[in-house]
Amino acid sequence: MQEVSLTFVQEDEGLNLTGTVNFPDRDAVNVSSLSVSGLGEWRHVPANIVHANERTIANLKLVEKASKLSKVGCNFIGIKARHDILLGFSVRHGKNGTKNVQALLTKFFKAIGASSVKFNILDVAREEARQQQDDNDSDQ
Repeated sequence: MQEVSLTFVQEDEGLNLTGTVNFPDRDAVNVSSLSVSGLGEWRHVPANIVHANERTIANLKLVEKASKLSKVGCNFIGIKARHDILLGFSVRHGKNGTKNVQALLTKFFKAIGASSVKFNILDVAREEARQQQDDNDSDQ
């Protein structure tokens, strides 16, 4: 069993999480931790796209697993970045942003062979306050 810890950039909307991904085969991936960040709002990225840096593409063997990702309606794009995984604003934004992030990453990791993906919301009060603010904004 190979465990990969996910470290999220807390300042980015929808990413107030921690997480772990378990792979049944110890040789399935060549990494023990991944950092997850958000792309800027100005970058219009479809919600089913996960940006990955070159190191992550190699360590997770994404090129070999691309067909498995496309079967579940998910895909990756290579990008030069400090963080291992970057998610678009459209998937992170709004009332269900954190849930959408969890769903996308679960789908992504399960498609490439993960046996389990677990998340913890770090600041539940902050998340509820943000959702309440989104509800108030939509009522106006």
